Amino acid sequence: MVGTLRSGFQFWVLKEKGGGFLLVLCGLLLIACVYDYTFRRIPNYLLVGIFITGIVNCFYQMGDMWLGFFQVVHYLVAAVIVTLCFFPVYRIGALGAGDVKLFAVCAGFFSDGCILYFLFSSLLVSAIFILVRFMVVGDMKERFHYLFQYTADVVLNGGWKLYINDKEEKKKCSICLAGPILCSVLMHLGGVY
Repeated sequence: MVGTLRSGFQFWVLKEKGGGFLLVLCGLLLIACVYDYTFRRIPNYLLVGIFITGIVNCFYQMGDMWLGFFQVVHYLVAAVIVTLCFFPVYRIGALGAGDVKLFAVCAGFFSDGCILYFLFSSLLVSAIFILVRFMVVGDMKERFHYLFQYTADVVLNGGWKLYINDKEEKKKCSICLAGPILCSVLMHLGGVY
């Protein structure tokens, strides 16, 4: 009887229609993690690969060409809405363009009810990563002081500005979001949401 039992995770992934595409997404996100953590950027060709996988997934899920087109429209609308939501955060320099694009192309893989869970869990995991970073580096007090100073400056001046101007300082205190996004997709595959 060895090897005949399957875990609930494996059974759920194989049972769900389109679950294989989420596994492909995880593989592509793993590659994105390597680029993001090594070079601090996510190549556009990788984002295009995720996008194409999402489009193919739309047609596969529907099983019909015309219904697939409607699903593609849903995918594109989800990507545009997510981009618009994160654009202000990108404009002040608190999020990289690759992170915003990665959120956008991944959001279309989820149904309307799961997109917010996907975004929330990604941001929650990134907050945990940031807290771990604070504990390792020991600069939590400095970072919160800068955040409060930045917020006060924006409120007093009535206009937005870049969160961090210095590129070296930005690189030192930023976090790569490919890992938290991958963790969120894995949480979805595991049935957390």
